[in-house]
Amino acid sequence: MRFSKQQLATIQSALDQKEMEPLAQHVLDHHPEYADSLGEEGLLNLIRNIMSFGYSFGIISRQSRKRLLSLQSNRRFLEASALSEASIEALSFPGRPEELKVDYFHKQLIFESEQP
Repeated sequence: MRFSKQQLATIQSALDQKEMEPLAQHVLDHHPEYADSLGEEGLLNLIRNIMSFGYSFGIISRQSRKRLLSLQSNRRFLEASALSEASIEALSFPGRPEELKVDYFHKQLIFESEQP
């Protein structure tokens, strides 16, 4: 069976929508002030951005995406003009499980925030 590009896009959109609801609920439950500051459309945009960001580094599990959302709410890493080389390396290290990528990324963000 072969799917057209349009059919694949429709399937992907449906999967993304299914994934967005629990991620939005995570932000609402654990970071309500941040969610309020974003508004509904801003929250949906944030989730799309996190999903895209995570996907580019092989981070696709719901749990890891929730952790990225929590990091964003506390560290605002998506708002930086560019991530440091060390942050990118933490996320893109070949063969590293995605949970460890998020752990190392988190540690790198903390380290960088503590530098003068």
